[in-house]
Amino acid sequence: MKRNEPNDKDLKALFSAEIELPDSLSTENVKSMVREHNVKQFKKKKHVLPKVLAAAAAVAIVVTSVSLLPPIHKQVTIVNADAPVSTQTQPQNELKPVRTLKAPVLSRFESDSDLKAYFGNLYQDEAAIRRKGIFFYGVVNKAADYAVDEEHFESDAVMPQAVNDANAVTRAAAENGAAAGNYGQTNTRDGNVDEADILKNDGRYLYIANGDALTIIDTTTMQKLSVLQPQPKDDESSYYFQEAYVLENRLVLTAAERKRFDRKNTKGGYYYDGLSWFETNGTVQFIYDTTDKAKPVLLRELRQDGNLLQTRMIGNVLYTVTQYDVNVYSKEAVEKNYAPAVDGKTLTSDEILIRDKKAEDTSYLVLSAFDVTKKDAETTRLSVLGYSSEMYCSADTLYLLSTDWSVTDDESNRRTNIYAFGLDGTTVTLKATGAVPGEAGDDYAIDQCGGYLRITTTDYNYKTDVDVSSLYVLNSQLKIVGELTDFAPDEQVKSTRFLGDLAYVVTFRNTDPLFAIDLSDPAKPTILGKVKLPGFSAYLHPLTSTLLLGVGYNGDDRNADYNSVKLSLFDISDPTHPVETDSHVIKQAGTDVVFEPKAFVFDSARGAFGIPVTYSVFDKSDSWVGTKAVFRWFTVDGDRFGEMKAFVHGTEGVNYAYTLSRLFRGTFIGGNVYTVSDVDVHEFSMETEQQTRTVQYAEREEGPDVTVVDYSLVPNGAVVYD
Repeated sequence: MKRNEPNDKDLKALFSAEIELPDSLSTENVKSMVREHNVKQFKKKKHVLPKVLAAAAAVAIVVTSVSLLPPIHKQVTIVNADAPVSTQTQPQNELKPVRTLKAPVLSRFESDSDLKAYFGNLYQDEAAIRRKGIFFYGVVNKAADYAVDEEHFESDAVMPQAVNDANAVTRAAAENGAAAGNYGQTNTRDGNVDEADILKNDGRYLYIANGDALTIIDTTTMQKLSVLQPQPKDDESSYYFQEAYVLENRLVLTAAERKRFDRKNTKGGYYYDGLSWFETNGTVQFIYDTTDKAKPVLLRELRQDGNLLQTRMIGNVLYTVTQYDVNVYSKEAVEKNYAPAVDGKTLTSDEILIRDKKAEDTSYLVLSAFDVTKKDAETTRLSVLGYSSEMYCSADTLYLLSTDWSVTDDESNRRTNIYAFGLDGTTVTLKATGAVPGEAGDDYAIDQCGGYLRITTTDYNYKTDVDVSSLYVLNSQLKIVGELTDFAPDEQVKSTRFLGDLAYVVTFRNTDPLFAIDLSDPAKPTILGKVKLPGFSAYLHPLTSTLLLGVGYNGDDRNADYNSVKLSLFDISDPTHPVETDSHVIKQAGTDVVFEPKAFVFDSARGAFGIPVTYSVFDKSDSWVGTKAVFRWFTVDGDRFGEMKAFVHGTEGVNYAYTLSRLFRGTFIGGNVYTVSDVDVHEFSMETEQQTRTVQYAEREEGPDVTVVDYSLVPNGAVVYD
């Protein structure tokens, strides 16, 4: 019996025996009407949105986002009866949608041969274009024979031997800091959701992923304990170690696998056609037992095809999202590597979903989940719809956002598709799909609260030729139930911070309005107040319940000064009247915080925070000569900045950022501050600002040192740590 077709038993249960039915409602006539209705609906809608999609622990589902859907593509409803089902239903009192945007719908290939033929067709189409020698993603070399051009490859990275600090001694301050639990931790969105970083601090040990390896440093002795540098199984590959998690006696190290491309090796690496080249990578995760920090033990290694997008960890479960691109310029790749693999298993057509609309690339998005504490645990794999531009993860839901630039609305040029996945350990279920106009700036532009998703976006209106800043509230089915559109005419959203029923949003064109928006009624987001200032804040951080910090750029009434760092304190005790109570500008400088919030360090016990700052340094003729790396530390006294400190990384003077070490993080343990570069760690007394110890854990690149002896000759206060 076909899906949705009723049987006699169903009909008898539906109608009472005492009711006399007309002939038009006989069993056969009702069946016929249902069949006709299904046919009409199928013709009316080419695809049907699946109500339930989930994956069991051993089941893998992956989505490909591709263009020019061929006839081999089958329109189906995806329902996996054996998969876990999301129990979430729409509350009876949930708000009704105020506008409807077409949400992404899914379909699936009939067989592996259809999937393979699809990519084969794409290769043939591209090859024909190449033979014609016309434009296609740039100028194509008609005579290109797909040979490897060695000069375009980076040299293989070799991990240098680190140098121990001969003068390292035990420091009581570090031990006391660990015991007291007052130490710098990764700046995350949600206290229940951990995020990976290049630096992890557990209160005694520092774990540093500098690309070449992960190094563990004991801050009590200021010595390097161990270097983790697993090697690929073949000589053609190399690893770039990107990030780490630390969970009690477990360490998760994530690396990008880089492999060169040639005609015999089409699985990944670099591909060069004469004028453009491509890199297809894998992501490898190493799970270590770090009970003995000096001798970590490798417990497990997992490989997932594709470039790493983001990861999150909730409890013991790690969620990983990668993007795998099929190299349609290689016939061998199209024929053999048209589907990604996760944990050694290549996905089949019944595990692969595709969006119903034409897309602009040929890439898969792969999402996996596994328990890092279980050595032989199965890896859960499930669908991620299309490609992803942003990801936000709450304690129970993972949201993937994909910017769609193929919108044909005259008043909009982009749309953000949203995919919500329920998380329960390694069980992951598709909850809903939705869409909002515009594009989200980053993952801080998204937030879940009280069963609703809130998101800020920037769109562009073709009719009026202006930017449009908006805030949308979506229900559990990802339908828009509240909106505040174009609240900052012709300005772009630069930063957002959601704090319960309030949203603080910074927009910018020439000046920086900070808006306070009331979200207590999801159906009616309302502006409570705003303050307008020069420049703009690119990152917002709540220091207390009534004090908000902005980190961004200074400026005037016309433009922002991108060669400066501006810190602003906002009193938000009265959201109807937010006030900038204090500000501090660092000239001729920049900070990673504006594009990587994990570089921000907050010390709630002291009411202080730290940011890494790179100063531009000029000689007495006002010529740029290099940079100086400083970790700046700020205390807050009431609603104003208090004591300001500077921990200068290095004593050799000014250095060129592209030839010598670069400060990428700062942190603290108890009464000590640690500045971390890609080659060394410096320890300072927080009280005196004096350097106490250092350890070099990797070799420094060779390059010229440029020393400015007389800092008073440097203009613009470049190295005056104001």
